Amino acid sequence: GGQTMNPSTQELLDAVEATSARQIILLPNNKNIIMTANQVAELTDKDVRIVPTRSIPAALAALTAFNTDQSIDENVNDMTESMNDVCGIAITRAVRDVELNGVKVEKGQTIGLINDDLATAGDDELEVVMQTFSAAEVEDPELLTVFVGEEVSDDEAQALRSALTAAWPDAEIEMHSGGQPHYRYIISAE
Repeated sequence: GGQTMNPSTQELLDAVEATSARQIILLPNNKNIIMTANQVAELTDKDVRIVPTRSIPAALAALTAFNTDQSIDENVNDMTESMNDVCGIAITRAVRDVELNGVKVEKGQTIGLINDDLATAGDDELEVVMQTFSAAEVEDPELLTVFVGEEVSDDEAQALRSALTAAWPDAEIEMHSGGQPHYRYIISAE
């Protein structure tokens, strides 16, 4: 939901208690929610484990490792390892002027985040996307999965697809309507 829409401990606890499952794996998908998820594990009698995902791309990578034939310990271990095999890139717009991680940002500029950390900023969205890939040291991805935000036009999404195809002609590129409100693009590079 974005930085302003983080679930509370109570909301996560209510979700855990509402399920009939006795063993639950939570994927926070945001560094600010990891501590909240850990609190939930302490507040319930259910066996709640946390795979400390910091982004949706990390969660998707973790989910691919889930195996119903394995124990919860094996799944948490495999899912945690898998989440580290993906680079998560998010593209959004700055809501204020800031200088962070050596990047100077002006309100309204496009910014690129790598695994939830500010990496790039600029006025040209496609240029920021490609600079963010460069900063992430993504050199030869096999798969790029792009979740397109609700404010992105079809023409803008197609321009991004074209830029990614030109940069990595051998990569498989999947584009999905994510409908997310705060991020123009959420991109998983594997």
